[in-house]
Amino acid sequence: GSNQIAVIATATKYATGVATAYNAFPNTAGSTRIVSPVLYSQFSPSNTLGWTSAINVQNLGSVADTVTMQFTLDARSGQTGTYTWSKPVAANGAVTFYLPDANPNGPPLVQGEIRPNIPAGVYGVAVVTSTSQKILAVVTNTKYANSFATAFSGVNE
Repeated sequence: GSNQIAVIATATKYATGVATAYNAFPNTAGSTRIVSPVLYSQFSPSNTLGWTSAINVQNLGSVADTVTMQFTLDARSGQTGTYTWSKPVAANGAVTFYLPDANPNGPPLVQGEIRPNIPAGVYGVAVVTSTSQKILAVVTNTKYANSFATAFSGVNE
């Protein structure tokens, strides 16, 4: 027979009681364009303690690349617009786009990073692209105030 394995990854933040899990990717996965059908930037009806998202992107290539997230707001969230965020990623390396960091008070920029000012209290769809290397993405949506979280694989396009 074949040497197949099944893998489930988990991530836990014990201090808040939040945990997520997702399946591993098949060895045929990866694309230069990945879609996340929903991302949140501190979204709730009162804009406080709301849902927030991160996209964790893995470079599958043996060459460094640049990955770009294009976040398009859903008009039903009360605002419209598209925000572009680019980061360098090392060969076989990973980067995270954490939406609360996309503001003037976010952490220091990484060399080569271009970060937008995404408003709080919105949601939308994201497309992540790489310049040349295949990538994978895992999306996490978390509401720490209620200890809720989801995780899912980005969709290859």
